Amino acid sequence: IDTIQARTAELLRQSEDALLAAIDAIVAAKNAGATDEELADIYALHRSAQLRWDFISSENSTGFHSPQEAARVLADSIDLARQAQIAALNLLNEKQGQSQAVAPLQFVSAAD
Repeated sequence: IDTIQARTAELLRQSEDALLAAIDAIVAAKNAGATDEELADIYALHRSAQLRWDFISSENSTGFHSPQEAARVLADSIDLARQAQIAALNLLNEKQGQSQAVAPLQFVSAAD
């Protein structure tokens, strides 16, 4: 039980970090002149990520009842939040006149 709950708690923290990074990028883009229309898809990604975090956070078992599903939902939350962050950073770069896009990080396994 302790291992399951510790893993879920760590995924919750990782999701929180990703959500906060997305918010910071959205605020920076907005401060650089991005409109709500330009940010609409980014807001949707963030909202989807936040709803997944909310679901697992409010479920109250810290993953005990269904650890695989909790991990899957939190992985989706992290992915969506990072997509929002990257999109907001690309919009920020565009507003600042930079042409280089922010590329998603690529996973490198320990076996590589």
